[in-house]
Amino acid sequence: MLKSLLLGLALVAFPLTAQQQPEDPPLELEFPEGKFTAFSFFVENDLVQAGGRNEDRNYTGGFGFQFNGRFIRMAHLTAPLDASDGLTRFSKKKHEVRERHYHSLLVFGTGFTPDNLNTEEPVLDDRPYASLVGIAVRRLSVSNASFDHAWSSEFAVAMLGLGVAESVQTTLHRRLRARSGLEVPYDPLGWENQISDGGELTALYRIGYEAHLAGAKPGTPERRHFQLTGGFGASAGYYTNANLLLNARLGWFDTEFWEFTPNAMSLGNQVARSDRRSNWELFAFAGVRPRLNIYNALLQGQFAASVHTVDPKPVTLEWDLGVALYVPRIRTQVTWNAFAGRTPEFEGGTPRTHTWGSIIVTFVARGKQDDDREQ
Repeated sequence: MLKSLLLGLALVAFPLTAQQQPEDPPLELEFPEGKFTAFSFFVENDLVQAGGRNEDRNYTGGFGFQFNGRFIRMAHLTAPLDASDGLTRFSKKKHEVRERHYHSLLVFGTGFTPDNLNTEEPVLDDRPYASLVGIAVRRLSVSNASFDHAWSSEFAVAMLGLGVAESVQTTLHRRLRARSGLEVPYDPLGWENQISDGGELTALYRIGYEAHLAGAKPGTPERRHFQLTGGFGASAGYYTNANLLLNARLGWFDTEFWEFTPNAMSLGNQVARSDRRSNWELFAFAGVRPRLNIYNALLQGQFAASVHTVDPKPVTLEWDLGVALYVPRIRTQVTWNAFAGRTPEFEGGTPRTHTWGSIIVTFVARGKQDDDREQ
């Protein structure tokens, strides 16, 4: 009953958008968002963490392609998000009262496995196989009067239980065996036991808030060397949870804190191009997120029958630690989350903490400031 209610709240935006197509906001904004501002792609896997440990369990990997800019709003791709924000009053209370609005479109996929891959039988004392492939639209709002806090919202629609994760993992393992000449890693044999095997529609609505706490003040032209931010987030849908967050950066940077998020899949990561993006950047980052878990479809299943399910731990802790470099000559930022992790996430079996890494490559589009500088 709880799962049906929570997922229904997330999915209700679709029929509403069919009846009420939101009008395209006027382009004469106080801060006109660029039509296309950045493109990013990322990969997350055990192999790209510091030390390159190939554990192949829990969160085994993910990928994503993200696009940023006004074109997302102009093409009405924000319609489900607009409807969701309207239902929750989030748009009127948090977005509309701020002058700067940034939009992003994310295409993503993730895969989860038990520790033992070399069996076709369900591994009943471990987490189930699970996968998710979907599209998310995000909006971030900041006030011109104060750059020290930002509000975000996101609407995602996805499919559980497709064969994408199995194909990717199998191909990767075969290439690793061919390179090493060893018998491992094995082909994963149990994907037919994954959550909602064969495919099931799902969705998620998420909000977030982040504010400056200490260090270099946002909105100033000075070079920055340290910044500490904090905030919270909440989501309803295939993940139903609430979290706190604390993020820090140390090094040389000019961009605002809300232009960078260390976790590739978390809400944010807008890469909203700054007017001061012409300077190089090099900084270390760290983040922690204690999370209260209410429902997780990739552990508990959804409406369709699943061979094996488990309950989530009520409280988990996630963290990030890495380094980022921006090279202005090629307008490219490379972010290496070298040591990301999560404490044990499911009840039963052998409790274990899982770690992985991620690499995010972002190409920043040419901005008006670049044109002005060359004229």
